[in-house]
Parts: sequence; structure tokens; C-alpha cells
Amino acid sequence: MSVRRRAPKAITKHASSRRSHLLSGLLRYDPVPWLLSGQDLAVTTLVRRDLLHEKVDLRPLQHTKEAARLLRRQQPNGSWLYPVRKPPPQNYDLYETFTTLGELVGKYGMDRSHKAIQRAAEYVFSCQTAEGDYRGIYGTQPAHTYTPALMEVLIEAGYAQHPSIQRAFRWLLATRQEDGGWAIAARTRELKLVKEWDEISSGPVIEADPTKPFSHMVTGIVLRAFAAHPRYRGSRAALHAAELFKSRLFKPDRYSDRKGKEYWTKFTYPFQFTDLLTSLDALGKLGFSADDPELAPAVDWFRQRQKPDGSFELNMCRAISDRRLALWLGLGICRALLRFKARG
Repeated sequence: MSVRRRAPKAITKHASSRRSHLLSGLLRYDPVPWLLSGQDLAVTTLVRRDLLHEKVDLRPLQHTKEAARLLRRQQPNGSWLYPVRKPPPQNYDLYETFTTLGELVGKYGMDRSHKAIQRAAEYVFSCQTAEGDYRGIYGTQPAHTYTPALMEVLIEAGYAQHPSIQRAFRWLLATRQEDGGWAIAARTRELKLVKEWDEISSGPVIEADPTKPFSHMVTGIVLRAFAAHPRYRGSRAALHAAELFKSRLFKPDRYSDRKGKEYWTKFTYPFQFTDLLTSLDALGKLGFSADDPELAPAVDWFRQRQKPDGSFELNMCRAISDRRLALWLGLGICRALLRFKARG
């Protein structure tokens, strides 16, 4: 028997007190009924925890069919195998491990108390260089994208104080551009990575030209690692980089990787590259306000794209085979906006 669902009412001062934190101009409609309408255990559990502030038990999520499928694929060394083998020194198993950790931590509530997460973390830590970055996805070249992305998910899993994470932060702080942001070293040397990638990824480390400007695509990912950490999110370096970064919202990047303005509004979950949602999520954690004149247009962008049923009109990329992707992104939007709302 089909069940009709009523469209959520516009948010007003008379809205339910349980969701009063979603009031006032951040959203036009109450998204909670739509988020719960999918009746997916993982989504609804995290909606109840993060939006309705209920006490929930995350343990059942670890036994869902989707989580069990991911856990079965874990290798004895703690990694997950990338489906296409790449020639060494490229290590795309590290990339597959990153994306799978994002699923297990971000969707199924797993943390370092779970043996699979412990094994995966040890694998990632084994890929750390003496300098401090997690290397292999770019072959011999350090990755100012994937290192902080791995740091973010591991911090969320409970490894904020692990010595490996601390070494990685020291590496990030030591490899900034002179302006205080970050960039891919090869790009600052104007190298064409597509044609020269095989040679570059197996060659000597390319040193960045520190005088070149930061990349907002790269800096946005680095900021997520800082924002996730309870101590580093308040650091002078993080806040300075965030000021630089937010001045680039809706603008093309200075380098060719994901250069176009359209990449700001292409989304996936768990988070990967820099977009409006990952940016607001990090900047909210860093303490910025929705009234910030550089952030207000980004906040309003999501508000204007909310539909009367509470959902959002978004351009979704990557993981589009997941029928719940719209719900996960909707939850991510609400989480990010609530951080701004909490600062009133």
C-alpha cells in the first residue's frame, strides 16, 4: 500500500521546538521529514543524532548489508584493493582505502574501536614518509590533496592525537606557499601532468615554487583536516588560510586541476574534493559566521536550491549509483548550516 507524504511546511517561528535550530533564513523548508522518508537505517539514525539531538546506538549500522559488503573486501594488510592495478610506485590501494574509510566512518559510524578501522589506520600510517605525508596515490610525489583528506577521516575516527597525525600536520605547516595556502608542487612549476604523469609519478620529488599563489582546490581540502582537529582548528595558520580561501568562493582556481567555477557546485558524499558544501562544513567548524559577506552567498545558494519537499536540487557526481546520495548530501548540508546557526 502506497503512503502519501505531505510536503514539509515552510519554516516559521511556530515550528516544532525539536527542530527550532533549523529556523530563520538558513533554509526555507524543514528538511527532516524528507531525510527520514528514505527509511534507510544509516541515514535516519544519523539524522536523529545530528539534527534531532537524540541519543542513538550506532552499533546496528555496522551490521547493515552495505557495511558488511565493505568489510568483507578488506585485505589482510588493512587496505582495500583498487579495482584497476596501477604500476608502482603508484599506490591506488591507498586511494581505495581512503574512500572506503570515508564510507565506514561517515555513513556507518565506525571509529577506532572497530578492528577494521584499526587495521585500515595502521595501513595508512605505514604509507607515511619521513617527511610526514601519506604517499603513493601520486606515486613518488607528495599529495597535498589526499594527505589531508586521509587525515580528516582518521581524525573523525578517533586518531586526532596519534603521532602519525601530528607528523602530518607538521608537514602541512612546513609546506605552505608564501601566501599561507597550499598548492600541488608540480603545478607551481607549470608541469603538464597528463602528458608527463608516468615520468613524474616515478621520478624525483618536485619541490614547489613557494612564491606562486595558493590553489583554492588544494587549500580547501587541507582546511578540512585542520577543521576536524580540536586543537589545530584554532591555529593561526588555519584561520589565515581560511581567510584566503573564502575569498575564492565561486571563482575559478588559479591552476588547471578542477579549475572551472562549475566545480564549486558538483557534490559527492563522503567528501572528496573542494566544493561549496565541503567549504561551508570546514569554515563552520573553524568558527566563521553565516553573516560573513564572503560566505553569505554560499549559504544562500543552498537555501535557494531547496525544494518544497525539503530536498535540494544538486548536481551530484561520483557515487551516483548510491540511491541515497541525495539524502547523504542533504544531511551534510544541514550539518554544515547548523554550525553557522549555533553561532547566531
